[in-house]
Amino acid sequence: MTRAFDFRHKRNFYNRLARLRKFVRSPWAGGVVLILFTVLALVLAIVMVCSLLPVSAFAAEPDYELRVLTFEDADYKGGTNFAGKSDWSSLIDSPQYGGKKLYGESGGGVDSVDAAYKWTDKNNTWLSNTLSEGYGSWCYWSGGHAVSNYVSGEISKYGGFESQLTVYKKDVSGLERTGGGHNGSNNFAVHYGYADNSGYGLTEASLPTLTFADGTARVIDHMYVNNTDYALNCYIDGNGLTAKIGDDDLETPNYVSPIEDEDGISASDLGETVQTDELFDSFTEDEGEDGDGDFFADDVDSDSFDV
Repeated sequence: MTRAFDFRHKRNFYNRLARLRKFVRSPWAGGVVLILFTVLALVLAIVMVCSLLPVSAFAAEPDYELRVLTFEDADYKGGTNFAGKSDWSSLIDSPQYGGKKLYGESGGGVDSVDAAYKWTDKNNTWLSNTLSEGYGSWCYWSGGHAVSNYVSGEISKYGGFESQLTVYKKDVSGLERTGGGHNGSNNFAVHYGYADNSGYGLTEASLPTLTFADGTARVIDHMYVNNTDYALNCYIDGNGLTAKIGDDDLETPNYVSPIEDEDGISASDLGETVQTDELFDSFTEDEGEDGDGDFFADDVDSDSFDV
């Protein structure tokens, strides 16, 4: 049995070897070999391309839709707004402080939430804000998010509360109404509102909020944050309520930064002054015209502002 088994295997081996020699000597053998090598090369090329592509190229499509609120008139999708118009710019008040949109006819606010300044990004993100109530009235000094397009690089000239809707942009002389938003856009929203123990601030219950007007829960992916001239003026020179940045009277350096916790960035966190030296190393001392030994961030990682 064993000798017969071994003989059959040997016979099969020599038969296969003979067929192989016959195939190699045939005139069409080269074409078959070329095809085999071509197929192998294609397989290797596919493997190489796959190895060079990012993992995201093979990821499934996201199961969510990302919508953007720009406050630009061209992107307005709502109906008639608080000002009786159908655009964002009509919600910008003038004058910036004491205007009828943000402070009512009397200049001291309105007496009901229905009459208060408000906006909603209808048919898009559905983000919405209504001015907060404080001391029995609704107006901007109680907190809220006001649409604006005021911009200036002159901090000392436009750093008072009368210019409270003006954002800072370097090298802009005077007061302009274009280019103050992210990436050179025109419109944006200015947040105001705080709670503290100074005797002037309101309670946390009155802090401004962003809500989804259609009642559907969503996640705010990120936002772009800038300082107003008023805030920068406070950082540089201080006022009756705010110590300047790097004040020698403070035991530890202070700075201003959005704060992100496990719940993300809330409106109350944006612009909160923190008196600590925990992140002091990430700031540089500016001896130029913007300050005299005051501390400002040259650059901040945009990830710090994601929510």
